[in-house]
Amino acid sequence: MNKKSLAIIIALVVAILLIVIGLVTSQSSRRTYDNNFVKKSNQGGANESANWKIFKDSFERFQFKHPNDWVVTVMTREPAAFDSHKLSPVDRANCENQENSADQCNNAIYFGVMPISEDIKINNLDELKSFAFSQFGWPNVDAMDNFSQTMVDGRQAYRFSLVNQLVGVKNDFVWIPFDGNSILSFMALNLNDNELVIFEKVFDSVKFIN
Repeated sequence: MNKKSLAIIIALVVAILLIVIGLVTSQSSRRTYDNNFVKKSNQGGANESANWKIFKDSFERFQFKHPNDWVVTVMTREPAAFDSHKLSPVDRANCENQENSADQCNNAIYFGVMPISEDIKINNLDELKSFAFSQFGWPNVDAMDNFSQTMVDGRQAYRFSLVNQLVGVKNDFVWIPFDGNSILSFMALNLNDNELVIFEKVFDSVKFIN
């Protein structure tokens, strides 16, 4: 092998080594960046909700956190029936008086307590479906799907979606049975992706007082 050929081979080997080293360094840096990004994102979300306001039920049954620029509007307050509230951004809370904004005013988190008869037991998804069908007749107009179970403050909670087949609107629900004869209900109505993240954090922060 002459010197010229040897020099070419050495140059190719060096070039390949430089490329490999560059790729490894780039991937390592990218992993570090990605990990730091995820870590900072998670910390930011946790810190954000840690500083949220605390809403406490006027009947001292439960409380939860919500963003500082969101407000609770009382809709009905009858513990013997269904007491309901609306949680929405402050600029949307009283927008009914603004022109062409009626539909957007309804985009919010609705929550309240539903009393149920003592003979009704909701301990699994089948019993929840049976209760919903018998009480609201939802199968006639709506479709319930995406059923799942989760835990909220040590209590079994049920998640599902309700699609209004007449208007094509999908709403997300979380029902949390408590005290043996009540359900704390959260409903996300027409929320955008960022607001749905807030919805998740709101019901996840629920604490029952008694």
